[in-house]
Amino acid sequence: MYYGTVEPGRIELQTDGVIRSPHAKEYSAAKRMYGLVKSNLMWVMDMAAMGQPMTSHLSAELKRVE
Repeated sequence: MYYGTVEPGRIELQTDGVIRSPHAKEYSAAKRMYGLVKSNLMWVMDMAAMGQPMTSHLSAELKRVE
């Protein structure tokens, strides 16, 4: 479950609780940020998993295709 803040052009979320299947790898917390930069959607995810502290995990830049 995520909670967070919404501002013009930016959304920040972090986990409040984590539920996973019995076969999933250990995952204890995450943070996500979505933002508009020069009309592109930027996305980053930090995650704490497998006994490691919160670190950068994934990121993406999504561009509109016309």
